[in-house]
Amino acid sequence: MAHNRAEIPAGSTIFAENDPPTTAFLIERGEVEVSTVQRGERTILGHLGPGMLLGEMAVIDNSPRTATARALTACTLTPIDRRQFAERLAAADPVVRALLMSQLTRYRSALATLTGDEPAALALDGVPRQDAGAALDKIRLAAAGKLPEGWQPMRGAAVKGSFDSRCCNFLHIDYAALEKETLKGRTDEEMLEWAFTQGRRLNDEETEVWNGFMTKRGWRDGGTQRLNERLAEIGLPAGTVQTMFEFIDLDEGRLKL
Repeated sequence: MAHNRAEIPAGSTIFAENDPPTTAFLIERGEVEVSTVQRGERTILGHLGPGMLLGEMAVIDNSPRTATARALTACTLTPIDRRQFAERLAAADPVVRALLMSQLTRYRSALATLTGDEPAALALDGVPRQDAGAALDKIRLAAAGKLPEGWQPMRGAAVKGSFDSRCCNFLHIDYAALEKETLKGRTDEEMLEWAFTQGRRLNDEETEVWNGFMTKRGWRDGGTQRLNERLAEIGLPAGTVQTMFEFIDLDEGRLKL
C-alpha cells in the first residue's frame, strides 16, 4: 500500500470532529494529536505515533468523528478505507470481533463521560448494551408506540431462548416486573441495580460467563441456524456475519459490509 501514502505537513488537520468516517489511517511516521472541543474548551485526548491506527473507531461503527486529529510533526499516513476495514473485520475470528466491538463500546462510553454527551451505547457493570440496555429500550419504545413492528414478537420473556428471556432468567427476575419498573422513568443504571436487588447480583465470574455466551451467540452453537435464517430474510448468505449481535448491528445499520 506504499503508493497510497499521504504526506501531511506539521500543523495540518487530518480530520475534524463530526467529519464523516470515510477513512482510517496507519501512522508510519510522525506524531498526531487527538482532541475534542466541548462547551468551548479544547481537551487533548492523546498523542499517537508510528505503528498506531488513527480514526479506526468511527470507520468500524460508521459514526461521525468524535475528535479532531492534527499533525504535530510532518506525518506519513497510509489510508485504510471502510471497505478494507470491513473485509478484514469480517475475516477476523468471531471472538476477536466481539472483543473489538466491546472495546469500541467502552471507548464511546468513556468519551461520552468525558465530554458530557449521551453515549451511543452503554456497558452496564460489564453487561453489554445489546442485552441489558436493549431490553429496556424496547420497553420504552413500545410504551411510546415507537417500537418497530418486526421487534414486537421477540419482546418479553414469552419466547424461549430470546435475549429478553435469557437475560431475565439469568438474573432471576420477572419480565412483567421489569417492564413496570422501567416505565416509572428509572435510568438504565437504576434498573440494573433494581434487577440485582430483586433477582441476584452477579459475581465477576458469572458476568464473564454471561458476556462470553451472549457476545458469541450464533457462532457454532444452537443459535447458528436462526442466525442464518435471519440473514436469509434480508437477502444475505450464511456466514456474512458470525454472531447474533453482529447481525443486530448489521440489520440496524451500525455495521457496514
